[in-house]
Amino acid sequence: DNNRIEQVLLNLLSNANKFTPEGGKITLEAYQKEDQIVSVSVKDTGIGIKPDDMSRLFGEFSRVVNPETMELNPQGNGLGLWISRKMCQAMGG
Repeated sequence: DNNRIEQVLLNLLSNANKFTPEGGKITLEAYQKEDQIVSVSVKDTGIGIKPDDMSRLFGEFSRVVNPETMELNPQGNGLGLWISRKMCQAMGG
């Protein structure tokens, strides 16, 4: 579904942009794995995610809260990655 794919990419790129300081790098890579299956990754040179925070990253209303994230994105609601994950699962990913 093109709308879901667009929303997932928007969420991932928006997060990368929010947490990558000016002058940083954001990379979007996509390649076809099989017929009708595409793999996409978003990489950035942002502030990163601590290993202890990874397990809750895709939870509903879950945010990684520390001084760096609050400075860069104090308004987030913790739904973007959760919604993206649900959309990917709905598409079989």
